Amino acid sequence: MDKFQAEQAADTFRSPELQAQEDRLNDQSRAEFAQGEKRKIAWAGLLGFGIGAAIAHYLGEPIIRGGFGGTMTFGLIASFWVLARIRKQSTNATDVPTQETGYEK
Repeated sequence: MDKFQAEQAADTFRSPELQAQEDRLNDQSRAEFAQGEKRKIAWAGLLGFGIGAAIAHYLGEPIIRGGFGGTMTFGLIASFWVLARIRKQSTNATDVPTQETGYEK
């Protein structure tokens, strides 16, 4: 019996309580990942406000208008970056290892 078959056999004997506990841990880790990604968007918006306000001050425009523009620009860029990371993380989480059979069509 190879490792893959041993894992399958062990999975059949797992109790429902252990499966529920594992599902809760997976949900918790996904929630922690999402919270971290939301924080990145918030920090990018804060950074964008500072940069936009500085540029607006230099150009003689209202600081709030420049800060708002910087927040929107950096927030949008960070949102696309975070969405790409979430998509990549979710595809990695759904990858299921398959057993090598040695059989080729």
